[in-house]
Amino acid sequence: MILQYAVTQAANDVLTTFMPLLGGFLFDYYGTGVGSLVTTLLVACGILTTAVALDTASFGTLVAGRMIYGVGSGAVNVIQQLIIAQWFEGTGLATAMAILLAINRAGTAIGTAVVVPASVGRFYSFGTWIAVGVAAGSVVFNILYVLTLKRVERQQLSDADRAAMRRKKSFSPTGMLRLPGVFWLIMVIPFKALASLVAIPLLVPTSVLGTSFAIYRCTNSIASAITDTLSGVIQDASTGNKDKYTGVIIFYLAMAVGAFLLNLVWWRFDQRDYDGMLQKPAAQQEEYLEEKKRREEAEADQAEVTSFKPRFTWRWTWSSFAAIVWVAALNAAWILFLVVAIKSGSATPAKGGKGK
Repeated sequence: MILQYAVTQAANDVLTTFMPLLGGFLFDYYGTGVGSLVTTLLVACGILTTAVALDTASFGTLVAGRMIYGVGSGAVNVIQQLIIAQWFEGTGLATAMAILLAINRAGTAIGTAVVVPASVGRFYSFGTWIAVGVAAGSVVFNILYVLTLKRVERQQLSDADRAAMRRKKSFSPTGMLRLPGVFWLIMVIPFKALASLVAIPLLVPTSVLGTSFAIYRCTNSIASAITDTLSGVIQDASTGNKDKYTGVIIFYLAMAVGAFLLNLVWWRFDQRDYDGMLQKPAAQQEEYLEEKKRREEAEADQAEVTSFKPRFTWRWTWSSFAAIVWVAALNAAWILFLVVAIKSGSATPAKGGKGK
């Protein structure tokens, strides 16, 4: 039973180990309008599938619904962060990101508080159907956002501005290999979310912000998929023992020690390569963002392409090494998930609540 719960939790994360990255590539090239609508629809479809699975008591459909929801929710987060980073570039970025996180957290808290009282005296899936209604409302608001965005672009952007925006768009899967080494450290160190989200625009070119936020989301999902599944395996292996939680505690303690050591490496990278930029006051960071924006616009206007467009030549760097490790972790997450999912599926409890 613990394994099945671990699988349903990991199913929410396993597809978001790579799908947001594909979305990030496309968002960098096509923008956030249509992309946000597609991802919101995926979230609604995933929640709807989950609700149907609960009504029909279908474990397979439940896992499928969680996976569809995971794809959409991961990409929605990328879209939200990309919109904030673009609209507040150089001014009030940290405050805007903080408001975004606060709204997301408040929505989660309100949803958790409302679902249980609303489900009293009804079938236990009733709360999920409430979520379906909320997701449908989100789709409606997203349509309004896309229409508003189109109208603003028509009213405020000239033909020259639109041509400049097209020149800055890029689609380069190899771009992730050129991201700075300190960016990858931020991906694996468990910073508070706000610190990580504000640091990313300081480190990477604006043209690949979508890809960068997508890698951040994918990395969180890879870690969650691996740790959720391993926690279930460790917990099941300890069932019946006197100290049944010791293994899980040691597992998380080891990760905390590793994170502390990586923090020391991150601090050294920041001091050496960025003159401590990530630790400077917000005013200096905003000045840096403004200068970075002007520099990238000048480069794009001169070359009519972004700085990420030159022909790619492989060479060993911290980024290429980190990208290889990232892909290996992605494969490990999928292999672990599939092995445990097959095992848990074959261990479905028989009547009476005991396994076969």
